[in-house]
Amino acid sequence: MIGLQRYYARRGRMSAHLLGAIVVGLLLTVLYGCSLQSPESPSWDTEIVVPLVNHHYDMLELVDRIAEDALTYDSTGQISLTINQEIDTVAVDAGLSVADLSTGFSETLGMIELQAPDPVSEQILLEDHIPLILGDVPATGISSIKQLPQISEIETATIESGVLIITVENNFGLPLDSVTIAIIDDETSSQIGVTSFAGGIADGKTKSEVIDLSGKTISDSFSFDAYLHTPGGTLFILSENSVNITVEFSNMITVSSATARIPSQVKSYDQSVSFTDNNVITLAEIGDGQIEIQVDNVTNLSAELDVLIDQFTLGGVPLSFTVSLLPQQSEFVTRDLSGYTFAPVEGEDHPTVNVEMNVSLPGSGQDAVQVSASDNFAVNITVDNVTFRSVSGVIQPTEVEIDPITESVEIPDGFESFSLTSAVLTMTLHSAVNFPSEIEIHLEGDAGQTLDISRTLTLGTVENPGITSIVVDDLSDFLNPIPSEITVSGQATVGDGVTHGSVTENDFVWATVEITSPLEMTIGETEFESDINKADLDDIDDEDTDRLNSGIAYIHLTNHLPLAATLTVYLGGDSLTLFDDPEVILGPVEVRSGTVGESGLVIDSIGSDATLSLTREELQVLNNNTLYVGQVIAFSGTDGQTVRIVSSDYIDIQAYISVNVRLGDF
Repeated sequence: MIGLQRYYARRGRMSAHLLGAIVVGLLLTVLYGCSLQSPESPSWDTEIVVPLVNHHYDMLELVDRIAEDALTYDSTGQISLTINQEIDTVAVDAGLSVADLSTGFSETLGMIELQAPDPVSEQILLEDHIPLILGDVPATGISSIKQLPQISEIETATIESGVLIITVENNFGLPLDSVTIAIIDDETSSQIGVTSFAGGIADGKTKSEVIDLSGKTISDSFSFDAYLHTPGGTLFILSENSVNITVEFSNMITVSSATARIPSQVKSYDQSVSFTDNNVITLAEIGDGQIEIQVDNVTNLSAELDVLIDQFTLGGVPLSFTVSLLPQQSEFVTRDLSGYTFAPVEGEDHPTVNVEMNVSLPGSGQDAVQVSASDNFAVNITVDNVTFRSVSGVIQPTEVEIDPITESVEIPDGFESFSLTSAVLTMTLHSAVNFPSEIEIHLEGDAGQTLDISRTLTLGTVENPGITSIVVDDLSDFLNPIPSEITVSGQATVGDGVTHGSVTENDFVWATVEITSPLEMTIGETEFESDINKADLDDIDDEDTDRLNSGIAYIHLTNHLPLAATLTVYLGGDSLTLFDDPEVILGPVEVRSGTVGESGLVIDSIGSDATLSLTREELQVLNNNTLYVGQVIAFSGTDGQTVRIVSSDYIDIQAYISVNVRLGDF
């Protein structure tokens, strides 16, 4: 009820001051005339009235005087208490991170291509097998084993694909009707292959046949075992009668292992790597995170690796790096992913990237090195702490905890002990989340009251938040009593695993809570302090107050409120300590509640009068230059009963002091 006195202070201060000045002026005039001279006539007593309070406080005036945003009234005069609270913004980061990725793979060196060694040749001389004479030569068979020149390019090799080309040039001077050549590996004495020349080879002619080397292991030393047969004939010329046998490799030999001179070549590999995250991300902007790649060159060759992951781009340029490695060397590379765009491979169940690796092998030059198709380049990829600024895609249901937030409730002075019995809570949720979202909110008052609310949020964006309204009209338990603090906690579930949407780090959910109640309530013990009004007593000095014998304070209350009230009036010369250390206290004066009808409304007012004696000592309060007056109106409560307060309810307060003054000689 503090608003009653505040209202009085504004509207009544001028009239109270003026009236006080008139009264004090009359008092001094009566006492002294123009000056205080010793009276020459007999003394007598008279009564002077000092007004204190005189005001009618209706409820609309009370609402205005309280000047609290929580109290309002509409055009019909319906008064309501409204408590508005804004719940701090809760950032929503669902889907804005993925589980750390740590995976490794290796790509084997695979088949090695070797340049074909130079051809090697050897002759079979006819004179080594038959006497050389001109004339007829009978049919003759010739067997010859010859070692071929050593091959310098290869020490050993297991051939994956390639052939030996055997070329026979017949310069015997005689035809050959049968030619069979076997190639022997001198290192193992094993036969590499054998070939026959069907139809033989006429004198002066050359023929070639091939031996498939696939799956063969060869060394650098070969021999051939040749069987030649001539049907005989006439030998017309004696010179270097010979058969030349040449062994050469096909232009390129593919080997699965070798110790050889390795020529330069390029290898290309690609590998798909998936995050374990179940969200289907179509596009994301990375806010933070890094990728770490360790590359191991498990070969005896130097290598230059170009690694490309085009699902990560910065300014449209894919993530790439180049690593130069010596034989059997490892290299560790780290890249900051902040600011990169992430566009995973489409059509995958999990976010997937494709790692492309091009390996340039400069070769071994003139040195022979050992290589094997099982030699490999191992790649270990670790993606740490990736968070996104924004994500588009399909998000699986993801729970976002709402950390507890405690908000103070601005309760109008004097309403701390009220319990609202017909209040309605309206919670308005503003959501900038463009995924289907469910929210569960737990409200807890500081007296242990709880209220749980759950709803589906309306989709929205930062520019155009979706608005969801929740109305709860049964708040009797939660508002008993009205909490001075409300703690909000809960969780939001973002995404449904089906709907495509987007979320950014700037997305949010915030809420306002409005509790509105007509003034239908139960009231506990409570009280209101008024504003302080004052009267100017500058014309009264200590000598004057000695003439004040005694006084009586008269207080009249008229109560048209549905609750009993008690009035206490405080008088003093210091406004700052008036309520804590007053010089005079008048009351308390009680008044019963107005007569309440069946509707719960007051149908008739109740009055109360009090007469309080003031001693000469108490009258010394008038010795102050300014007399400050304040009131406290207390309500004893409704004992758990619900009451209704409407705009036509009021309380009237009149209070004044009648002072007995001794005039004349004394």
